[in-house]
Amino acid sequence: EIKGEIIPRAIDELPVVAVAAAYAEGTTKIRDAKELRVKESDRIGTMATHLKELGIQVTEFDDGMDIVGGRPKPPPQGAIFN
Repeated sequence: EIKGEIIPRAIDELPVVAVAAAYAEGTTKIRDAKELRVKESDRIGTMATHLKELGIQVTEFDDGMDIVGGRPKPPPQGAIFN
């Protein structure tokens, strides 16, 4: 579980953490990251959408998400993620 005082120091790294969580065993919980909803874009929503496209189970919350790790399926050839 990633939450609390570490979130402000790792806010820009959380997208990378979400990708790593997709490969990890078990469930990774990210909380207290509401700022990701209002940065340049809704990063929580965007990360959740793209992880789901790769077959990863994700549950969104106002301030974070739960990511159930596993083996993501490969993206379609030539896929572009914005």
